Amino acid sequence: MNDQNVNDTDNDNNKPEQATVKAEEEGVDEIQQFVEETVNDLCTCAVKRAGIKAFIDGEIKELCSCTGKISTLAIERDVITSSLYLPDVPSISNIVESNSGNLAKSNTSTYFPIGYTTSNLNDILSFDENDWTIMDNATDGSGEDKDLVSLSALDIPSIILDKMEDLFPEENNTLLKYGPLIGAIDEGTSSTRFLVFASKTAEVLTYHQIPIESIVPQEGWFEQDPKEILNAVIETIKVTCDNLGKLNINVSEIAAIGITNQRETTIVWDSLTGEPLYNAIVWMDTRTHSTVDEILKFGMRNQNFLQQLCGLPVSTYFSALKIKWLMDNVPHVKEAIEDKRCLFGTVDTWLIWNLTGGVKGGIHITDCTNASRTMLMNIETLDWDPKLCEIFGIPMHILPTIKSSSEIYACIYMNSVLDGVPISGILGDQQAALVGEMCFNNGQAKCTYGTGCFILYNTGPRKVLSSHGLLTTVAYQFGPKTTPIYALEGSVAIAGIGIKWLRDNLEILKDVSESTDMALSVGTEGEVVFVPAFSGLYAPYWRKDARSVICGLTEETKPGHLVKAALEAVCFQVRDVLEAMTLDCNMSLNKLLVDGGMTVNDYLMQMQSDYCGIPVVRPTLTETTSFGAAVAAGIAKGIAVWELDKILPVPCDTFNPLISEDVRNMKYSKWKMGIERSIGWVKSGNLADDINLPRMVEWDDDEAGGKIAAAAPAGLFLLGAAVFIAFSEFMRRRLV
Repeated sequence: MNDQNVNDTDNDNNKPEQATVKAEEEGVDEIQQFVEETVNDLCTCAVKRAGIKAFIDGEIKELCSCTGKISTLAIERDVITSSLYLPDVPSISNIVESNSGNLAKSNTSTYFPIGYTTSNLNDILSFDENDWTIMDNATDGSGEDKDLVSLSALDIPSIILDKMEDLFPEENNTLLKYGPLIGAIDEGTSSTRFLVFASKTAEVLTYHQIPIESIVPQEGWFEQDPKEILNAVIETIKVTCDNLGKLNINVSEIAAIGITNQRETTIVWDSLTGEPLYNAIVWMDTRTHSTVDEILKFGMRNQNFLQQLCGLPVSTYFSALKIKWLMDNVPHVKEAIEDKRCLFGTVDTWLIWNLTGGVKGGIHITDCTNASRTMLMNIETLDWDPKLCEIFGIPMHILPTIKSSSEIYACIYMNSVLDGVPISGILGDQQAALVGEMCFNNGQAKCTYGTGCFILYNTGPRKVLSSHGLLTTVAYQFGPKTTPIYALEGSVAIAGIGIKWLRDNLEILKDVSESTDMALSVGTEGEVVFVPAFSGLYAPYWRKDARSVICGLTEETKPGHLVKAALEAVCFQVRDVLEAMTLDCNMSLNKLLVDGGMTVNDYLMQMQSDYCGIPVVRPTLTETTSFGAAVAAGIAKGIAVWELDKILPVPCDTFNPLISEDVRNMKYSKWKMGIERSIGWVKSGNLADDINLPRMVEWDDDEAGGKIAAAAPAGLFLLGAAVFIAFSEFMRRRLV
């Protein structure tokens, strides 16, 4: 169903009344099917065969016309949740049984399915501040009514479920066991997955994963095929839904879908044909060096001159630079923009546009977490900023509408088994991991280890503009009218991909799983430092002129030393970012929550704890990023299968530091030496590469004298050597 159909209420205003009339005419047996068809058309209520559940949004007038507002009513498996706001009606005790026995009717003519039918039992549910009350109007055979029975909210579900089990003894089992299901599309840099979570246990029931190929036309360029990404998503959905069937789980129990995606990756496509105008330019692509230099002219070579507006430094990393490069270098992109048929989006936007109809009415949206990574969104207003768009020369009509991270956007419409299921959550992958780790409090931080390394630090509703090389970003906004939560982020380009480089390029590993054994084989011997700056250094240095270096090689160096150095590089880069966060926020972390593929390596996690000097906490739930997307979808208004403050944290493994502070600092100082040597390898012929020296070479005045004094012997030696060489040359010429 496309966006236009969702909002087209003119033709649907009378459907609730029609549902009731038709229900009474056709009888109880046909009520459920008709109601299901009706409410699915409106995309605001999902009524499932295996245990009816209803979500009624009082803001949809054609579904709820009572005085006040019923925001959510959910009857599902073993939970009843209700949020009722009726300012002019103190209770809903006036609800009476309709003639059909299946629809409850209030005195204000609001109809909704209540989840079960009986032939001789008429139940009235009324909400009170203290409890739920059930009144049994059936007689016990003596002709007298039974007494009113007052029950707590925890007692009511069992009564309803008994009736549901009688009605649906076979089909209702999966709903009772798992609860409503939430799907999550997880589109990463190296693979695409579709996972299905059980709302009752937050466990992954099944998933399917497909790798995504990267295209590298030349050094520093990283591209992907947008159609390959889309087709992979469609295929993973199909296979995962097939898997549910094999598990005897009804696909119709999927109540909503969330999306999480690689951020900054830039896609432009033709709105008339739906065809991409160019390959997706991946976040790690560095082709925009010259574009960065051009933009820096507006800011007197200051990389942070736009920080107040968007929270970000000018870097090849972000989408605005990639869009500008496409406009300047790909003629048919510029032509499509002039013809007003070019659409831009990050990966979430591309997927949602296609999944909700594409050229047949697909919606063109993104969420504030993804928009905050473009350099075009105002970090204060959470809307596209005209000044930023003007600086980059990007027309605003190609940009998607910015939404919150959790709300019903539209329904799937692509001729699949999931057609009609709402998409109700969008989060950039790192923000999704923050949510999946339950980092909802100011001062909590998580690190995701994957292709790169990404550390997010929750700063609450307060925006912190970094002076130590970090990014200010939106962490999440759960609902369009809620206060956004912000975060500081440190992005590290090379983590897991560095280990793959050792395997694929140097061929010193047959498989990345061998990395731990190889690192352990050399013990503590050797002091090799590997700085993996293949395309420059990201946070907190932001040096695009840096390149990889390996320091400390001797004749005793073995492949294991290089592998160990690559693992240490991951940990040291994380420490670089954590130290910058400590300086920006004036507070130290007491633990680091971790997730991502590399965290299965216990050796790496222990090393991370040792080198940072704080506990590292790893949840046993490995799919935290996908779970974060599922949470955003599941808590959305109108879905509400979860309540945010009632989602319990999962069990965790904790790694505590085992080395002394002296050893820790000695190793870190050598890492800093390696960083110094990696900078300045690429010269662009301007000052932009030299304006932001890394912090470790910025000396205090008190230190400067000592540094110069320490350098004096070497200086005298070099001067003496030069004099000796000059004197020798002079004598040689005299003799000749």
